Amino acid sequence: MAGDRRHGSRHDRGRAGCAQPMTGANSLLLKAAPFLFILTWASGFPITRFGLEYTEPFTLLWIRSAIVVVLVGIYALIVRVPWPDKREIAHIAVVGVTLQCLYLGAMFSALDEGISQGVAALVAGMQPLFTAAVVGFTLGERVTRTQWAGFALGFAGLFIVLSERLGIGAATTAGFIFSGLTPIFITAASLYQKKYCANSDLRIVMIVQQTAAGICNFGIAMAVESGD
Repeated sequence: MAGDRRHGSRHDRGRAGCAQPMTGANSLLLKAAPFLFILTWASGFPITRFGLEYTEPFTLLWIRSAIVVVLVGIYALIVRVPWPDKREIAHIAVVGVTLQCLYLGAMFSALDEGISQGVAALVAGMQPLFTAAVVGFTLGERVTRTQWAGFALGFAGLFIVLSERLGIGAATTAGFIFSGLTPIFITAASLYQKKYCANSDLRIVMIVQQTAAGICNFGIAMAVESGD
């Protein structure tokens, strides 16, 4: 009985991607992750704007997803990343569709409809305020006055930094609608992830999210975009 329990415990740990210790290449990736995140996030708007000069939003998104799945998938095979159970994979996929398809789809579409990068970044930057407003009755967490003050200061700082790039320009009504949807989608994705898969292995998260989102983005691109 005790041996079975010990065996089961090892089996459970093997299924939970985030429970495995990271060494060697894994440890290096973990240390580099914050810097890679900052680099990719900071370059996101200029690269997106450049890409939209040559293709449409959801086409650009599914190509992006395919590249990520191939690159991270190869890495995951090399280091033999352990996979979680089907339930966790399903939760990660839900976050992927909400974040990588709905949120980024709305963001890319807003930029494609003439919304400036400054406006898009400012609206998306409202996500912490949206999250703080609903986290109490969705996750039962209390936001302190200090945290509210921090969110407000952060948003004010974002506004100051982007103030010179907040021109409306040639933005369409559709562009403003898409832009207005972005903080809703990213807030929903953040809350869902925090509740159901906050401790999932980042490598698995990237593969599953981008696979699920890539399928959705490809379907939308085939349905509504011209392919030019």
